[in-house]
Amino acid sequence: MSDDNNKKEIKTIDFNDNSFFNEGESHFVSSMNNTKKDTFLTKLVTIAVLLSFCIIALVVFVPFDKLNAPRINKYLKGEEFKEQNSFDIFKKRENILVLGVDSNGDDTDPFENTRTDTIMIVSLDKASKTANIVSVPRDSKVYIDGHGIDKINSAHALGGIELALKTIQSMFGVRIDHYILINYEGLKEIVKVLGTIPVNVDKKMRYTDRAGHLYVNLEPGKQELDAEQVEQFARFRHDAVGDIGRMERQRMLIQGILTKLQSPESISKLPEVISVAGKYVKTDMTIFDLTRYAGVAKNINTDNLVMATLPGHPSQNSYISYWILEPDKVQNIIDRLVYRIEEDNPQAGPLMISILYNASLSDKIDEIKAAIEENNMKVICMKETKKSNPEVIAHKNTLTTTKYKYLKNILPQLKKAPMTISYDLFYCDESDVTLVLAE
Repeated sequence: MSDDNNKKEIKTIDFNDNSFFNEGESHFVSSMNNTKKDTFLTKLVTIAVLLSFCIIALVVFVPFDKLNAPRINKYLKGEEFKEQNSFDIFKKRENILVLGVDSNGDDTDPFENTRTDTIMIVSLDKASKTANIVSVPRDSKVYIDGHGIDKINSAHALGGIELALKTIQSMFGVRIDHYILINYEGLKEIVKVLGTIPVNVDKKMRYTDRAGHLYVNLEPGKQELDAEQVEQFARFRHDAVGDIGRMERQRMLIQGILTKLQSPESISKLPEVISVAGKYVKTDMTIFDLTRYAGVAKNINTDNLVMATLPGHPSQNSYISYWILEPDKVQNIIDRLVYRIEEDNPQAGPLMISILYNASLSDKIDEIKAAIEENNMKVICMKETKKSNPEVIAHKNTLTTTKYKYLKNILPQLKKAPMTISYDLFYCDESDVTLVLAE
């Protein structure tokens, strides 16, 4: 069955029912900003491990009992292949659910009765050699089978991985091929093993949260961050642009960790990395699965990552801090990033472009503007920025993947720029796309 045949519409009835997302019965409280721990570090290391050659090391070092031994035996005996309609070792498109959980305390099972503070769908496409990442806000208000209305991060605590999978698949109309569960504490240990991570810190960061045991003190510039500094960078929350700023830092750390994992000095550390991961990672993948993903992952260019957080808004009038998803925009994100469905309307007119440029490009900005407009696009706003990492921010569906790649081709400053989809946050006039240019 093709991916398109597996596609389902989002259950918008759950969103619109008055008893469900009733603004009069719920509201947002600042507790969303006062959680004990951010789990962006969970996201970063997970994706880095998934999309790097570290997967190959998993094949060698992870014990069979961590990788679903009964299914491995089937593969070795050929029984699993007989159950398949065709010998296709990697479907055109596969989705991996990544869940990051926090600890319940000492001497407890790290995966029992835990809430999933990190929820991501990683969509890998073999044909286009791309990886897209959809982040699901943990406070999203959803229907959990057998338990009624609750936050989506409660599904795992209420019914384990089975209920978490069922909730994600039924709510967003996606097929999940595999899952990875990661405990937050172990990821900090992985970073410690790697030593330092190369990151370009785009601004001075100062923040103190005594309740959350967070003390951030980072200077701007390209540097090697140790484990403590990486955690500071990942958990920093005093940002005027909220989730967009966090996603940008997420992308920077993903690239930094990937670079580190693929460096010669890290090769000897892989057994130790996997040893740590084996204690804090749970997955349904077999050795066969991991080798398949290794073959695909090595061809994926992380400079072309496309990322989005499911759009919505905080609830307003109760002590429960729900995130109210916006169904039409959510459906659009799922269509674009999971199913790669895009509608290119040639009658839509030229792309309206905003430009944020680093001071290092001040003497080139007029030339850059001319290059854009020579290619039948219109620059409607330009501002200098302190941002030091290139990025393409899509505000409207008029920026298709084809046009994104075209922009990267005509502007060398965008060569390593991933794309983030953000419908509601404009930095410089209401344009189709914002280009962040830096050297």
